[in-house]
Amino acid sequence: MIELEVVTPQRSLLKVLCESVALPGQQGEFQVLEGHTACLVALKPGTLAYGDQRLMVASGYAEVDSKRVTVICEGAAWPHEVDLASEKTLLEQLEAKLADRLVEDEHALREIQAQIASVAARIQIV
Repeated sequence: MIELEVVTPQRSLLKVLCESVALPGQQGEFQVLEGHTACLVALKPGTLAYGDQRLMVASGYAEVDSKRVTVICEGAAWPHEVDLASEKTLLEQLEAKLADRLVEDEHALREIQAQIASVAARIQIV
């Protein structure tokens, strides 16, 4: 069994024992089982899954060792916490900013792209 913990700056979402954890790594999705090699992995916005449970995680990091996975991310949400209509509206607004070239500098562009990825991940878990 693996101990899985997910925390954000605002709250601690969960601390459970599970058989395995699937995570959205920057280099692609990966699965952690008991006995995994210790590592620190950058996460992109996406779905974290364990057992039959899923939640959305934003950008962050996963600290992995043989019996524990600790996810520290900018935000996270359970499917029941996502307002699908609001998220779709927000996604359209963000995509319109990019399409209309309303983003002036590189930093702002990366921020909008990160917001789009997080919103898309929240929509995906519903």
